Amino acid sequence: MADDKDDKTHLKELHDRGVLGPVTYQEKRIGGTDHEPGWEAVARLPDGRAARGTGRSKVEADLNAAAALRQKHKLP
Repeated sequence: MADDKDDKTHLKELHDRGVLGPVTYQEKRIGGTDHEPGWEAVARLPDGRAARGTGRSKVEADLNAAAALRQKHKLP
């Protein structure tokens, strides 16, 4: 990333400029305790390209999924 924005924000800005379709995120709990849950998120583009990310929170999982989507599919 050339700037200090996170990948989820970057993908949203690409959508706002008409470069990409909207990215949707689907989260699910994948374990952990009530106080320290684990989460998995899938970031998906309308054309079906998708990637997964995990984290200690839904937000962290979304951010990791967005980063994985950019890397896996070589998005700008």
